[in-house]
Amino acid sequence: MECAICYEKFYTPKTHKELKKIYKQNVKNDNFDDIMKFKNLLVTANHNETHVCSTPNCNCVICRTCWIKITEEKYDKNATMDDFRCPYCRNIDWKDYLY
Repeated sequence: MECAICYEKFYTPKTHKELKKIYKQNVKNDNFDDIMKFKNLLVTANHNETHVCSTPNCNCVICRTCWIKITEEKYDKNATMDDFRCPYCRNIDWKDYLY
């Protein structure tokens, strides 16, 4: 599973040991940017910050980093309802528009 925009693969560890291994492989420096990138791509039962399109049969999953970039651009321009479209299927994403 990967982000529909940046194509970064999501990390889906099954155990705590596997999580530590993935963390060590992907976070070389313990700086804020590396940790947040790892956190935004992490998908577990207790942690999932991905955005999933609410349109049936869309299957678009976007990492938190890309979703923040999309929504910040929309809010900065006095967005209209047409601006809240899924970047993959281009349908209005009502779940996030009304939220």
